[in-house]
Amino acid sequence: MIRSPKKRTMKPIQLPRLFSLLAASVIFSQSSAVAAEVRFDSIRSLDDLLPRKTEFYEIDPKVNLDGVYYQFKVTSGHGIYEVESIKNLLKVCHEIRVMEQYKATDEGREVWKGFSGSLKNLGTGAKAIVTNPNRARKAIGRSFSKAGRTIGRLFQGKKDDDAKSSTGQDRDEAAGGKYYGKTARILAYDLKLDVYTENPYAHELMHAAAKREAMGKIVISGAIMAIPVPGLYVTIYGALTPDSIDGQTEILIRDNLPSELRFQLNRNYIRNHALDKRKDAKQIAAFDKFLNNPNFSPREIAYIANHLERLKAAKNLPGAIAQLGAIDSVANAMFIAGQYELLNALNKRDRKITQLVPIGAKIGAVNEAGDFVMPSSFDVAGNSSELKTLRRQILKAKKSNRAASAKLYTIGAPDPQFVTASRKVGLTVIGNLLQRGEIVAPAAGAR
Repeated sequence: MIRSPKKRTMKPIQLPRLFSLLAASVIFSQSSAVAAEVRFDSIRSLDDLLPRKTEFYEIDPKVNLDGVYYQFKVTSGHGIYEVESIKNLLKVCHEIRVMEQYKATDEGREVWKGFSGSLKNLGTGAKAIVTNPNRARKAIGRSFSKAGRTIGRLFQGKKDDDAKSSTGQDRDEAAGGKYYGKTARILAYDLKLDVYTENPYAHELMHAAAKREAMGKIVISGAIMAIPVPGLYVTIYGALTPDSIDGQTEILIRDNLPSELRFQLNRNYIRNHALDKRKDAKQIAAFDKFLNNPNFSPREIAYIANHLERLKAAKNLPGAIAQLGAIDSVANAMFIAGQYELLNALNKRDRKITQLVPIGAKIGAVNEAGDFVMPSSFDVAGNSSELKTLRRQILKAKKSNRAASAKLYTIGAPDPQFVTASRKVGLTVIGNLLQRGEIVAPAAGAR
């Protein structure tokens, strides 16, 4: 999402409508009208995970906290980004690094020079790019209009009001578009980028490279790979954990259009679960409804399908699939996709997941130790009335599933008041999820 090019100092970024439902469950009870300011170096969940400054980007040392998410400002050689949440920050910094590395190559320089509409200068025309989806298209037009330039729609295809998702966005649209999509998917695979990214710079870079290759102006070598920065262990695709990336899933995304990708995933599901198309028609239809839920991007669909396959021994898999088919917003789709990513890591590195427990638009689980666990991508969990409601839902799920204990994990540090109050009623709140040994294994040399 792109902000309009108003000159302003760093101030609280209003949560877009896209995240309204998600944010509503975790806003501090005191007030979220005034954002708090913290220092980047004080965010313990990012220790040894992401440097504040590299040769490719610099993160502002002052970070705003608005509701449950940190608001970061990232400056790169090609533009300024405003990024909401640790999860998005990891992806954006990865994309910046890859783009700058690619731009430094001979072919990358040629592609960058050929950007239509001078999109490479967007950072001077628009104040910033924010990585929440859905508003980028309109904002691109506004930014170039205000800068005295015009540019065609970056995302070709359906108009916003004709788009498929509940928030007016077609999340199937990938870099490369209709004519150069295959080449763009191959380039994205080689560069370890998300071909369905919401970042206009990365999106247009892949589109321009694919177009130039198709026209014979360059030859995409496939030799440019995203080189991990020393000391970092969460780098590829901006993933939350090393366990999040699966080679076969990446190949499926690379080799297939969204429609074919869904067909392949459906076929794999039927085969892996030994389903009969007639006898198990209802179960197959539920999975197909999830695959065709327009609130998920094709990449999210592919990876959730992969996570479900790894969790197929867990009870209530049909209930979890039905929940995915009913997800009604992009915000909830993005959030639950992150939850499955973290559940997959817990399942592999901590204790096996034995049962999946849908709670509204969120997913919890029971592990083999009898604990009810719910991972989340919250940066901060505040002592709010909404979070108290979530706590009651978790404790109810614990009771109904006869779990030994209940645990809520957050990516960032939870509010101490909420931790204390939750402990008293039987919910353990665990912060800094990405720093926990059972989730990730630090790279050699990391302290």
